[in-house]
Amino acid sequence: MYRIGHRKRKAKSIFYVLCIILFIAIVIIVIALWILSVRTPKTSIKQATPSNQVFDPSNSTNSLNVDTDLYTMRLPNDWKEISKNTDPRYTSIEWQSQKGLKNRSLILYTDRMPQNVAFNKIVPIKITGNTIEVSTISGNCSEFTVKVSDADLKTPSKWLGANFLCDLSNTVDNIVGVSDTTMGTVLTFTGKIQGKHTYLFVYTDRSIPEDNTPITTALKTFIPK
Repeated sequence: MYRIGHRKRKAKSIFYVLCIILFIAIVIIVIALWILSVRTPKTSIKQATPSNQVFDPSNSTNSLNVDTDLYTMRLPNDWKEISKNTDPRYTSIEWQSQKGLKNRSLILYTDRMPQNVAFNKIVPIKITGNTIEVSTISGNCSEFTVKVSDADLKTPSKWLGANFLCDLSNTVDNIVGVSDTTMGTVLTFTGKIQGKHTYLFVYTDRSIPEDNTPITTALKTFIPK
């Protein structure tokens, strides 16, 4: 027999059952996802720490040992000899950095060398016997050199007592010379075996940022034979 309200109560019962089933299903899904996240190993990606290798001249594995008939010295281990000049005008050896754009180089002239070489910067040194004491390298010499003549822009200059020619015709370059406070840029050493010889250092660095470590280390480790 049909009773009023019976069909409504039956519909409500079905609705409650469906809600309970849906709630249980959600709980099961949440628990399953939690278990899965706990059991799955986590993988993290870390950026590699950059290696900043510092040139240590006392470490032979981190330097190029230059050994010629007349002298020895050290340069960074990425450098190599790229030319040797023994013509009647000049006697020289050139080394070059092999990193990046290869914008650093050192030419060392011996006995026969160009005259009146002008520089943009200077490394003042003091030679005692055959030992080199290196002082603070100058900034661009155009900042402290007074132009004497428009006709000759190789202008005499001085930095910390060291005399040299400043190249006022090319103030944006970075050609570095070496000057003794007594001798100037042509340096004289007397080796125990090879005797007296003269040297001219010309270091070029067109890299950004500049690095004067190669030339200062070459000077500190330079030993005439």
